[in-house]
Amino acid sequence: MLIILNHGTLLQVFLAFIFSEFIRTLIDYLFSKRIVHLSTNIDIDMCKYLAKEALPFIAANVFFIIYYRVDILMLSYLQGNTPVGLYSAAYKLIDPLLFLPGALASTLMPVMSKQYITDTNNLKRTYMLGYRYIFMIMLPVTVGIYIISENVIDLLYTTEYSGSIVAMQILVATIIFNSLNSIHSSVLTATNLQKLNLLAVTICCIANVFLNIILIPTYSYMGAAFATLICVILLFFIGFYFVYRNLSICPINKEMIKPVIASCVMGLLMLEISDMNIFLLIVIGIIIYAVTIYLLRGFSKNDIVVIRKILTKH
Repeated sequence: MLIILNHGTLLQVFLAFIFSEFIRTLIDYLFSKRIVHLSTNIDIDMCKYLAKEALPFIAANVFFIIYYRVDILMLSYLQGNTPVGLYSAAYKLIDPLLFLPGALASTLMPVMSKQYITDTNNLKRTYMLGYRYIFMIMLPVTVGIYIISENVIDLLYTTEYSGSIVAMQILVATIIFNSLNSIHSSVLTATNLQKLNLLAVTICCIANVFLNIILIPTYSYMGAAFATLICVILLFFIGFYFVYRNLSICPINKEMIKPVIASCVMGLLMLEISDMNIFLLIVIGIIIYAVTIYLLRGFSKNDIVVIRKILTKH
């Protein structure tokens, strides 16, 4: 903020980022000293083992970054800066919404990792619980954001960004699938199946490149949005299949119809009052969903008790 207010340079922004990462590293080091003793001795065998074990994670992250960013790069190369701006305006609004499911999946991963060794029945229960809650939370978010997408673009951007509305409405559908992808990735990693994560991301990375090559020249930034949506759905089905095939877990059950019904009720009522102030519309949407899911008994006090037990006994 200081750099921006003082009309600083892009290089200064980069240096600020490096400095902040240095501070984070220092804090991590200080906290880690409470857990392990740092030794300057190099264990060659341990280094080889860690490198071998880390390779699937490193490769998966590399392919995930390519899969995650290649659309903007290709859009810039094939169509220029204006479509990139319209696409990015929508994309940057969707991206932060994945923090919550990502945080929940990351929290459950060490729990599931321990349960994989000690009690596979509890592992299945934890995975299914996390899956259900992510679905229950993120499905209404997906529906609600779709309905208010035009209002959001109008509120945050100028009229020149009106083209971002369609892109946002396409990308909104990625929210629910990406949210569930996070729990797929966590359970595969927790059960020592990280190589399957790598395979899934690699397949979708390649598919994303080909789809962008095909769709962007004809449909511009909307083609990039469709390519992203298709690949996110593909990643979902691949992850779902890997979990089901290797762990014999199917998280889909009759309880999942309740958030679907509640989200539909919320969506229909929000459409009727869509001309209302956006902030009031969001509050009303949350209330409608919460009341509907409560009446359907989709969320009980016992659920909260179970979550607390899981998180305090990992």
